[in-house]
Amino acid sequence: MHFEVNCDDNGETFDLSMFSGGITMLMVKNNDTAINVTVRVSSAVTANINVLLPPGGIYVTPDVKYEDNLKLESASGVPECEVLVVGT
Repeated sequence: MHFEVNCDDNGETFDLSMFSGGITMLMVKNNDTAINVTVRVSSAVTANINVLLPPGGIYVTPDVKYEDNLKLESASGVPECEVLVVGT
């Protein structure tokens, strides 16, 4: 599943439970040129992973718990992010 979203300081939350067969890859790209984005997700080993993506930054991981949500948020502004989730 691929989608683009604008996130803000309230955050955008995405339900990953449709991938109950497992997620083999999650990719988030910050398409903004000036604003940082925080990616919040959990893996099978670590709960509540927080990754700060700089403008133009990309976060890729093969280890995501589908039972938990993906959350994208920004401290200021409304940056656009691209999200790709691969799984079953």
